[in-house]
Amino acid sequence: MISIELKNFKSYESASLPLAAMTFLIGANASGKSNVLEAIRLLNWLAKGSRLEDITRSIQSGDAVVRGQANDLLRDPLASFSLGGRFEGMPKGWGHFEISIGLVADQLETVRN
Repeated sequence: MISIELKNFKSYESASLPLAAMTFLIGANASGKSNVLEAIRLLNWLAKGSRLEDITRSIQSGDAVVRGQANDLLRDPLASFSLGGRFEGMPKGWGHFEISIGLVADQLETVRN
């Protein structure tokens, strides 16, 4: 993974953050470092095949890795959020991944754009 992309996720309106073999997140308190780690955690859950229903339940039950409730994941509560990444060494057409997720009745669901 060479970058992570966030849209309407927690404190991020829109951001693309480059990643290296070793990446350090440095910044002032409340600048979004933990939010990036939480986005990576969500992408990890999705990559492992976790269902959004199970992810929602994990977040709502107070999972220590993702702070708050499912509705806290959205910067703008009336919109969806997107998480994605760019990957190196993938076959043509497979180097980018993005998923848009919205909140419907306190449940995370994929959104078609």
